[in-house]
Amino acid sequence: MSIVRGSLIEEMQRLAANGHNIGVVIVDEQIEEVGPVSDITRAQQAVILFARDMNHPMWVVELNPNPAANPNTPTNSRLTRHLPPGTPVVTKPFLNAFIGTNLHALLQASNIDTFVLMGYATNCCVARTAVGGFTRPSHRVAQAGASQLGYLVLTCQQVLRGGNAAWKMEPGVRFLSDL
Repeated sequence: MSIVRGSLIEEMQRLAANGHNIGVVIVDEQIEEVGPVSDITRAQQAVILFARDMNHPMWVVELNPNPAANPNTPTNSRLTRHLPPGTPVVTKPFLNAFIGTNLHALLQASNIDTFVLMGYATNCCVARTAVGGFTRPSHRVAQAGASQLGYLVLTCQQVLRGGNAAWKMEPGVRFLSDL
């Protein structure tokens, strides 16, 4: 796709008005933030609050290769206190949130065709979830991401943490210029 001039939240409104079923996927934001609230956290909170008010479903995805060690609850209270009660938490064993999880089935069960993607490791876990790629450096076969699975991915730099989104021009990604 391309970088689209405009607001992520306004694009969510426009697409929902045109019949898209929109969700929010938050990747790897489980680490408790210390210190002042960052601009990224404020932007993520704005998306969460808007999505909650519009009754868009949300999913939290956490990386932990040992599910027994994961209490399966999001811990970043600066984000999670704004999530609806019972927001599903998906524990992923690989970089791509679709590999080794039921995320695709959960999105399909909610008839999601478009989702806002935000989170940590913009150039790693978020990238693999958005557009696929190798699940680990040692793997030789690339795995499908959201765009190859037929989802439209919406995002903007303000809700991404930890790097530049080199994948923002990939097909199936609508990268907005503003929150």
